Amino acid sequence: MKGGVLEGVFSALEGAVFLGAFVAGGLFTSFFTVPIALAAFGELTGTASPWTIALWGAFGATLADAALFAFVKLRLSTWLIHLFEGKHHEWLRRKFRYRTFRLAAPLVGAIAIASPIPDEVGLTLLGLAKAPFSLVVPLSFVLHLVGIWAVVAAFQAVA
Repeated sequence: MKGGVLEGVFSALEGAVFLGAFVAGGLFTSFFTVPIALAAFGELTGTASPWTIALWGAFGATLADAALFAFVKLRLSTWLIHLFEGKHHEWLRRKFRYRTFRLAAPLVGAIAIASPIPDEVGLTLLGLAKAPFSLVVPLSFVLHLVGIWAVVAAFQAVA
């Protein structure tokens, strides 16, 4: 991995696979940091088993997701409520009442969380579906565990 600062950070973390995977997992959640996380997981490949890297990465990603979900639930929900007020948005309000949306939103959100797609998309859908925080945190952990394992296993297969 080339890049000066990033290379220095991961050189300092060399030997600290758990900490490196935890930090990379935290970076795996945001739109701006997913490419950095993927590069970090690529660097970590071969230093430990994919399940070990995925486990520690999932802890970091879950911590970041908990903070993101709290923000999405508090800020975005309030903003959307104000956006939907008024008669000119009645058609949009009706869309959220459809059974298809209520079933599809959590499923699409879960797929977004497990994949390298930024978690903001998945967390927003889970927030709109009114998923409780007590469900989002363990769901995020399991989905990230599987998603990060798949990324690391793919890097390992290519290497």
